[in-house]
Amino acid sequence: MPRTRARIAVEGFPDVDVLPGHAGELLLRGPQIGDHPGRTAGSWLRTGLLAVRGPDGFVTLLRDGDGQDAAAPPH
Repeated sequence: MPRTRARIAVEGFPDVDVLPGHAGELLLRGPQIGDHPGRTAGSWLRTGLLAVRGPDGFVTLLRDGDGQDAAAPPH
C-alpha cells in the first residue's frame, strides 16, 4: 500500500531487523494501519506473521499468527 512501510524483525525482538533473506515477524507502519490498543501513534504494528523480504523488495508471508502455513487454504 502507498506510504506503508514494512520491516522484518527477529521474532520476539521487534527492535532488531533480520538479515536480508531471513524470515522474521512482519511489522507495519503507515497511515492505513490505524490505531490499536496499547500502540502509540507512529509505532510499528506487530502482526505476528512470519515473513521474508526477497531481493526484489517484495514481502512473502510464510505462516500466519496461528502457526498455519500462509499458502495453505483456510479451514
